[in-house]
Order: sequence, then C-alpha cells, then structure tokens
Amino acid sequence: MNTQGHCPLEAELPFELRSKIFCFCLPSDGRVRPSPTAAPLPLAQVCRHWRAVALATPQLWCSVFFEFSPDPPYADLGSLYGYELPTHSTTALVDLWLSRSSGHPLSITLHCDWWAGLPHGLMDILKARSAQWERMEVLLPRKDMLELNNVSGPFPCLRILANRDQPKPAARFLSQH
Repeated sequence: MNTQGHCPLEAELPFELRSKIFCFCLPSDGRVRPSPTAAPLPLAQVCRHWRAVALATPQLWCSVFFEFSPDPPYADLGSLYGYELPTHSTTALVDLWLSRSSGHPLSITLHCDWWAGLPHGLMDILKARSAQWERMEVLLPRKDMLELNNVSGPFPCLRILANRDQPKPAARFLSQH
C-alpha cells in the first residue's frame, strides 16, 4: 500500500485476476486451516480493496480443516472477521466461513479429540450444508460420528467420504507411557 492509502493493485489488476491470485495463496493440499497468518485470512486484512476481493471470492472459503480440542483454538479469529465471536464460539466461525463459499462444493476436514467433542451446534451447520459436501474427512468421537451418520442428504456433490479411526482412550494412554 502506498503512502496515500491507495492500493495500487486495485487500479492495475481487474477483480477476476486478483481473485485468481488470491486462490494461488491457498495450501496446495486443499486443506485450509483457519489462522491469522495463513490465507485466506491475512489477505482480507491488507486493505479494504483486498478485503472486498477476498470476501467476494467463494473459492477461498470452500476448503476448511478444523481441529477441535478442549481449548478453543479459534477464539482469537473473530476480530479478523470484523466482529468479535461470542465467547468460545467456534460454531459462529464455521458458519461464517462456510457461508462465504456461496453454495460452491465444500471440502471439510474435522479432527476432534475423543474427549473434546464437536462444539455445540456445529453438526447442525454441517447438516444444513450437506448438499455442498464434496469431500468430508472426519476423525470424531463416537457420539459425534453417530450424529453425522444420521445426516440424510442429499449429497449431490459428494466424491470423498473418509472416516479416520481414533485410537481408544486406553490405547492412546498406553502408547504415551
């Protein structure tokens, strides 16, 4: 950004080209982990023009890899979205992230520690977007897996469904000692 507050790329490059460039900033494995230091979030923080491009590019928001543990790992990301998330609410983050995909097929990876469980309300958000699922890879506790199993579809975009098995609590404990 220059000293006058004008973004030079805004005048030099058409929206479509800037959007395409932003998509090249995503991880090559197609699994975007929400982070204040990894695309697409920092792209939306450069200037208002870049923010407009990032928020209007659904391809930036079609892939997401969420890891859930007892500590809320995404609590500090709310300010990057322009508002504060409710306390310990990663559900609002997931809903906002997926809504920005604007109906495009979704690639979702969910890894959840067996003792943590998914945040309250998250499964409802995922169920509401089941018609957009293109790739769904999960590592979930039994309770959440049973709830996911009850999603009735339709699944017109689904190409990959993977259930990663978690070690039993005793096996994990024994492997660490």
